[in-house]
Amino acid sequence: MQRRLVLAYVVVLVSGAGLAGAAAWGVFHGGGNGGCGAVGTSTQDAARAVTESFVRDVLVRVKPACSAELGTARLTLVGVPLFRTRYPLVAYRFARADSPQTQAVYVVAQPPDGGLQLGAGNVPVTILSVGLAAPDVGQAGYRVTLKLVGGRWRVDLVHRVAV
Repeated sequence: MQRRLVLAYVVVLVSGAGLAGAAAWGVFHGGGNGGCGAVGTSTQDAARAVTESFVRDVLVRVKPACSAELGTARLTLVGVPLFRTRYPLVAYRFARADSPQTQAVYVVAQPPDGGLQLGAGNVPVTILSVGLAAPDVGQAGYRVTLKLVGGRWRVDLVHRVAV
């Protein structure tokens, strides 16, 4: 009887430790579905959010493996110069000139009409422009094409543009 009670306590403790470890891994290593930022819906705001996540998580190489979650199966970054900076990346709308810490800044812009088009096979496509600047690597511009796949926006093509 006493042996069963001790065994039960051991099972509870090991299970609890396993769950706590898995939760900590998810929080500190970006695991789970939210690990790569926005993977939202089919709205234009969602397209912008996915693009911002792609900039932070892939183009700046914080989490390059996120290109599989945020991009289409066709997406390849071969030949696309990434933007590697040692400074924290901040959206332009949140950047502050009086910040005590030097920042890298990015901006995502969409055309005034929203940029929504119909691509091959009448699949909705939108093209957004991305600008990045950091004191250590200068400036860069990208043209990001997103395609609606399975009810959510995914990055399909990325081209570096001259700035």
